[in-house]
Amino acid sequence: VALAVVLNVVAGVVALLLAREREEGELKSVPTDVPGKEPELNSAATVEAPEGSFASLPSTTSLGTGRMTTAATETPGPHIPTFLLVCFAIVGGTAIAYEVCWTRLLVTSFGSSTYAFTLMLGTFLGGIVLGSALFDFWYARRKEATLGTFALTQTLTALAALLFLVSFLHFYELVPVILRHTQATFRGLILAQFATSALALLPAAVIFGFNFPVVTVLIAGRPEASGHYATAVGRAYAANTLGAIAGATLAGFWLIPLVGAFRLVAILAGLNFLLAAYLHARRSPPAIVKAVVSTVLVVAVMFVAGSGAFYDRALATFASMLYYDRYNENLTIPEMAATVDVIYAADGLNATISVGRTEDYLAIRTNGKVDASNKDRLTQLIVGHLGAVLHASPRRALVIGFGSGMSVASLARHPEIESITCVEIEPAVIGAAKFLEPLNRGVLRDPRVHVVLDDARNFLLTTREQFDIIASEPSNPWIAGVSNLFTDEFYRSASARLRPGGLFVQWVQAYSLYPQDFRMILATFVPHFPQVTLWRGESPDYVLLGQRDAAPLTLDRVREEWTNPALRADFEMLGMRRPEGLLGFHRLDDADLRKLAGNGARNTDDRNLLEYRAPRGLLVKGLEDRNRETVWKQRSAPLPAAVRVDDSIAALTAAAETLLNLDDPDADFFVGYLRGEADTAMLATLRGRWHAANRRLPEAKRAFETAMQLDPASLEAADGLADVARRQGQAFTAELLCRQILARDPAHVPALHMLAQLDRDRQEWERAAQWQASLLKAKPDSAPDEYARLGEILLAGGKTQLAERAFLATLEREPYSYAAHRNLADLYAKSQQWDKAEMHYNLLERFHPDVDPGVYLGLAGVFRATGRPQEAVEILRKGVRIFPDNADLKKLAPVTK
Repeated sequence: VALAVVLNVVAGVVALLLAREREEGELKSVPTDVPGKEPELNSAATVEAPEGSFASLPSTTSLGTGRMTTAATETPGPHIPTFLLVCFAIVGGTAIAYEVCWTRLLVTSFGSSTYAFTLMLGTFLGGIVLGSALFDFWYARRKEATLGTFALTQTLTALAALLFLVSFLHFYELVPVILRHTQATFRGLILAQFATSALALLPAAVIFGFNFPVVTVLIAGRPEASGHYATAVGRAYAANTLGAIAGATLAGFWLIPLVGAFRLVAILAGLNFLLAAYLHARRSPPAIVKAVVSTVLVVAVMFVAGSGAFYDRALATFASMLYYDRYNENLTIPEMAATVDVIYAADGLNATISVGRTEDYLAIRTNGKVDASNKDRLTQLIVGHLGAVLHASPRRALVIGFGSGMSVASLARHPEIESITCVEIEPAVIGAAKFLEPLNRGVLRDPRVHVVLDDARNFLLTTREQFDIIASEPSNPWIAGVSNLFTDEFYRSASARLRPGGLFVQWVQAYSLYPQDFRMILATFVPHFPQVTLWRGESPDYVLLGQRDAAPLTLDRVREEWTNPALRADFEMLGMRRPEGLLGFHRLDDADLRKLAGNGARNTDDRNLLEYRAPRGLLVKGLEDRNRETVWKQRSAPLPAAVRVDDSIAALTAAAETLLNLDDPDADFFVGYLRGEADTAMLATLRGRWHAANRRLPEAKRAFETAMQLDPASLEAADGLADVARRQGQAFTAELLCRQILARDPAHVPALHMLAQLDRDRQEWERAAQWQASLLKAKPDSAPDEYARLGEILLAGGKTQLAERAFLATLEREPYSYAAHRNLADLYAKSQQWDKAEMHYNLLERFHPDVDPGVYLGLAGVFRATGRPQEAVEILRKGVRIFPDNADLKKLAPVTK
């Protein structure tokens, strides 16, 4: 900012010097040989121009090659037609509104980092410069600027906007192409962002640059304005700027949330066409035909906006830059985007928010980037519960960022919390909450929850409230503006809002972030709290815990709340079977964390290094492993010194058990801590599970046998032995163990599951179906896959009608189930129920396009059977494109040249 001030001063001084030099030159050129006589005006020759051109009128202003100079005059101030100023204000409003819309529409495809916004703005301004230079070149030859010229610029602007709308979907495909050819480097990303910006923005920006001096000449070049061109240009600038302010305000705060950015571009294009029609009508004589054509084109623009042919909601909410490499490379970007069903989408005040669903997946996305989903449930639960269970007596909580609402819902599980304030900057996120109720449990209906629509920094700086817990779970710091929630000043203001004994919980990403930047976040955080610890969420997420007071933490509240059914359900989702299992998420103590942070750079509002460094690691693979290794190397003790632990062996065992329940590789470290400890039934079972998870079956068998000797009643050890026997091919032993377990507990789900699996392997379909049905009866809330498995067993056993019912029951629980749709499609095709078969095959082709080539074969068969051979050919060709090595598809698909 200081440098900008200096540059402004330099520019002002240069302008003053140039003005003084020009004034001195003009005084020297005035004749002085006739005292008292007024100098003659330099009217020169009238420029030939068509009728209706201001340049065709006698003028005392020389316009030269785009520069305006004037002789001395004493004429009164210029009279500028109001309609020209109003038109120029509209042009300014549409120009800025276009830029707001383009920015909103493009950031989904190539990201919303500060580099992306810089490139878009730089491209837009560069186009304006280029357009102005083209005007200078054009005007030096034409020497005229007419209302027709002004109208033409509006027509071209609208056509450029129309071109953007028609090409919009293709911009999503450009970025991945460039990233693949540049090995997804940061430079490749910058190139992709620039190329997309140039193709999308330059045509209209060049016209804007040409348009501005056209209107300025129209206004300042009138004879009435002679000698007062500075005033005329000033008024032109004022009108254009006021229009730009109105355009930015209306577009950003009202029109985009109301109609959406895509439709707003169409509305703006229609406005440009109407403005062109009006200007043609103002000409003398009126250009009626052109005015009518411009009016008719408005209908074409509205058709493009309303038809849906050029706007795909799934693609418009898909961050192709981030997720293009998660799918089969033979899929197109639109096909990748279509694999997720968009059940909610809204262009909000700050971002485009959407909710996507597919099989076993529900997520909220901001500008196409997933911010929360059921796949990172563990992180969101930890962020909510960690502070609540470690605080001695929490009453008031603040959550920064609503997201899916899971963290708020986690806090709301604790009955002693009296008030939960959630600060959310984007209202559309709150609008999405009802579509995410399977995750947030309808927490917004809880009377204790209060949503504040505000920026978190503003809220913390202006509120007088104090909180026991503050949980900050913003989006990723590579997104422009988000890194302000990872600065020195933010942590200072947050710590000031904590009550005595208060805890601050901060989510930190460890993926796509270089280790030095990860350490910078730690170095910025730790100075503001007397005691800090590092915990982990869903790998590779971490959670920082800052204490207002350096008091020891206890697990007393976890033990007290263990009997609460709602909280117990959440703890079990975290893999915890006993209170001490929470320690499985601890990683670094205060001393370790401060040592890791070291004297690293601090992220501040004035030097927000994270804003510029985080985007550089966005597409780099393997950074999460480097950060994880760095954290484990810094760990100095198996258990946290900040948490009081009565029985260290029991605590380590519970922690290891938690991670084994989550199938987490970090379990290796905790089991390793217990290597020299004497066996107990629980510890032996734990070792057996650990060996089995790592496919060391003989060692697993010995450990489970030891556990059974120490505790013959242990069903978990018996489960382990049965699983080892099955995996070693000892089906009879496995079945015997399972039947012994069921003799003690007839509803024991693991034993029922294994017996069903054993009979499936032996193709004993009737018995397998009975076991599977017993499993579903014992656990009605089983995963949808279990219901689909029952259908597959019944189908294999020839029970077609029962199988159909089982698959339909699966779809009631999971509408996107691959197994249910796949089996139903084949079942209906076999019974020649073509309409039903086609429906299920189509769903498979959309949501699971690269899973099974048989889908394309089946769909082609349906098309042939229903008399659509060309569609059969097309679907087979698509199948060959996605599965180029499949012999059956290549045999049936026609050869294309």
